[in-house]
Amino acid sequence: MKMLLRTILVLFFCASGFWSCHAQSTRDFRAAERRVQSIFISNFTRYIQWPEGANQGTFCIGFLGTNHLQQEVEAMAKTKTVNGRPMRVAQYGQPGEIPEQCHMLIISPENSHQLAEVLRRTRGKPMLIVTQKDGLGKAGSLINFISIDGQPTFEVNVGALEQNQLRCAQQLLRQAVLP
Repeated sequence: MKMLLRTILVLFFCASGFWSCHAQSTRDFRAAERRVQSIFISNFTRYIQWPEGANQGTFCIGFLGTNHLQQEVEAMAKTKTVNGRPMRVAQYGQPGEIPEQCHMLIISPENSHQLAEVLRRTRGKPMLIVTQKDGLGKAGSLINFISIDGQPTFEVNVGALEQNQLRCAQQLLRQAVLP
C-alpha cells in the first residue's frame, strides 16, 4: 500500500511539473508572439499609406476589447513616431465608441464577433482594421494576424485596404499572405 501511494505521489508531482513547465512555455510563446506582432504593427505604420487628410495630428492606435498586445504597443508608442507624429493608444469597449480619428484599430480575438459592425461603421474611412483570428482576412479584415507552422505572420486584404482609402507598399505585401 505504501509503495502504491508513493508511486501515485511521484506520478502526481511529475505530471504537475510537466504541466507547469508546459504552461510556462505557452506563456513564453505568447509573449514572443506579442513582441513579433508589435513589430508588425510598427511596420504597418511605415508601409501603409494613409490619404493626405489623415496624415495630421497624433496617430491613434485603438483596441476594441481587452488585448494583451496593448502593453507592447503602448511601450512602442512611447519611443516611436509615425512620420514624425506622436502615437497615442486608446481602448474602446464597443464599436460605437471608436472615433473617426482612429488610424488603426486592433480587434481582440474575443471581440471578433463585432468585425462586421466595425467594417460597416468604417467602410470608406481611412482606418486600418487589424484582427487576430483565423478566417477574418476573408471576412473583410484589412490585416489579420495568423500563425503558419507555429510562425506568426499576417494576411493582407488588398481590396479592403483600397475600400478604406489605404495603400500598401510592396515590401509589406511580399511578407504577407493573401486571404
